[in-house]
Amino acid sequence: MRSKFIKSQFIFLILFAALLLHNKTAAQNLESLTFYSSYSTAITSQLFGGSDKMAVYRAEGYGGGAEFSFLVYDKFYLNLNGGYTHYTINQDSALVQWHWLFWDRRYRSRVQADLASDSTLAATITPVQSMAVIPLMLTLNYKFQLTENLFITPYAGGGILFYTRSLFINEYWQKYFGQVDYTFGYSFRNFANDKKGNPVAINGGVDITYKLSDIFRIQTKFNYLHVIKTEGSMGYDDFPYHSALNFNLGITFMY
Repeated sequence: MRSKFIKSQFIFLILFAALLLHNKTAAQNLESLTFYSSYSTAITSQLFGGSDKMAVYRAEGYGGGAEFSFLVYDKFYLNLNGGYTHYTINQDSALVQWHWLFWDRRYRSRVQADLASDSTLAATITPVQSMAVIPLMLTLNYKFQLTENLFITPYAGGGILFYTRSLFINEYWQKYFGQVDYTFGYSFRNFANDKKGNPVAINGGVDITYKLSDIFRIQTKFNYLHVIKTEGSMGYDDFPYHSALNFNLGITFMY
């Protein structure tokens, strides 16, 4: 399911970029294309005193993407940014917070009954949670040239975060056979239904670019992202954080 989601969203981004570049005016105004790697961390109570959403105390992601920059007027640019980030999520009471009907109504009680009725049986059940995010962001940028080769660009904008959030439980069971003094162990995974959505977000930050040559530049970028509250729609309720800090490092090709 996750691979289909990622594939469909990447196809959408590619088609969108192709249509944009096919437009004669846009193609003429294209200044640069940047490929970057990224790191993202949610702002929680453990990081700068933020508030936790759904008891998520850590959400950390790594990924990458591409950014098109178009000259609008003088030093003003419009940037179209698309990428992919894979998050690892830590959450208090993850199984309770997920509201997984199979676990809540059937499987949890079965596990508890089996363990209560058989003293030779033991189990360790560990939830594992992750999230795939494909952002599509549009920002307005203003470029300052500090020195001959050094540029600083503040920017602000917004867009959509296409996400798929996944959870499974690692189960490790042991059965002790006293007659032969042997413990048999086995493990498997139980997968919950994915949660999906496309909440709206705004972001703002600054990038610093250093010119290596007329064609190549190195870019580092920092930004703050905030998810707009849309309770009951766009998958907002299942998105695991209110806001995040993002850091990018990339290489820019000038046109």
